[in-house]
Amino acid sequence: MDATLQIDSMSKLGLGKGIEYRYLLGRDNLGEARFYHVSGHGDEPDLHAFNWQHAGTLPGRIWLSVDAEYVEEQLFFENFGKVADEYNQDKTVTQVWLQRNWQTLNTVLRGRYVRDIENPRANPLQRLPELAVTLAPWRFGESPLYFGFDSSLTRFERDDGVEGDRLFLRPALSAAFRLGNWLDFVPELAFSQRFYDTDLGEDDRFLPELSATLGSRLERVYSWPENAGVRVKHSIEPTVRYLFRPDRDESDLPLFDPNDRRADISRLEYALINRLVLRQENGLGVASYRELLFLRLSQSYDFDGESVDFDRDRQDRLEKEEPFSDLRVELDLRPTPASRLYLDGLVGMYGDSGLSSLRAGASLQVTAGNTASLNYVYRDQDFIGSATEYLGATLETSLLKPVHLRFQERYDLKDHQTLETVVNLEYRSHCWSLFLEIRDRLEDDLIMIGFSLSGLGQIGTGI
Repeated sequence: MDATLQIDSMSKLGLGKGIEYRYLLGRDNLGEARFYHVSGHGDEPDLHAFNWQHAGTLPGRIWLSVDAEYVEEQLFFENFGKVADEYNQDKTVTQVWLQRNWQTLNTVLRGRYVRDIENPRANPLQRLPELAVTLAPWRFGESPLYFGFDSSLTRFERDDGVEGDRLFLRPALSAAFRLGNWLDFVPELAFSQRFYDTDLGEDDRFLPELSATLGSRLERVYSWPENAGVRVKHSIEPTVRYLFRPDRDESDLPLFDPNDRRADISRLEYALINRLVLRQENGLGVASYRELLFLRLSQSYDFDGESVDFDRDRQDRLEKEEPFSDLRVELDLRPTPASRLYLDGLVGMYGDSGLSSLRAGASLQVTAGNTASLNYVYRDQDFIGSATEYLGATLETSLLKPVHLRFQERYDLKDHQTLETVVNLEYRSHCWSLFLEIRDRLEDDLIMIGFSLSGLGQIGTGI
């Protein structure tokens, strides 16, 4: 274990004091705790932040994971955040997990506490705690039948509003059949049962669920006579799934999260996956594999005339009035071990049929310490309420050794302005390094000089 003490003198903000404590207990218990406090000058307020991350195994093979964060005011992130996700952060989340596995049975006890530091009057819903027990599909002997089970018991708390407990049970019976030698058929019958015990009283809801999945995999291996150690396997994997849940009025049930509205589904989901996998042998005959291409097209059709898409950024369901959902396109291309091209986009089926959202990027690592990456983010106004479109670029090079250079820039393509530019210069010796960081944002600029000793960490930065 070790500890690093830190003192920062900031002429306009105040005096910063910090401590970083790192530990490794046994073979697999490790963690890091950081505390930082700023004594504000003049009208500047005092600021403080605490962060603790831990992962390890307790007696009885229980896995413990902690990710705790506490910040009093959002101003701390605005002043000391290094990337957009930090200095725009408006919430702190503390999560604790206890997990135990018994082959096909998995048990997780977790707690989640959210604090809104942007709006002190906000009333976030807390999960304190939540117990989940899951049984992976278990096969009955040599038969094609499988039994699975999902369950959770959650305590929902908040300062103002409905509080209570929810018990969720979902047993499922499925079967796996091979039709001919190329088609897989998997039907499933499940029953979901929810019990509520809240300030408003008790309630429950029982729902049957029926689904059926058809899938196949077509494969072909390509080889070259002049190089027998190289092979490429191309596979095409089409899948079709139908899901049905009967219509039930659930407006009388509590609404804690989207899982409290599960009724009325008659939906067809279909997807097509293409894969290219490279197999290479070295001079000793040892094979290595790399997925060159992954391309997935997926969509759903709702027979009730209302489709549902999922906002991956806001982790929320987006209900639409049309039966066809957006077409989702996922691509991951790795032509060489050092290069990658990816995209994940939604294409609308109605109106102008334009993009609803798109995340795309490319990266290249020429040699160790010499990398370049480019990423693009777009979200349509109808998708999130306000259009977003920006481009980010990162360049790192060690060609000037012992000086290492890192350059970052984010540019808003909608408002035609640079959101952030970062230049980092670092001089590295065997056991120490000296760095200079220049950061230019829309509302403030930062110039930082720091010194780092190997094994002790950096001096000159906040957390």
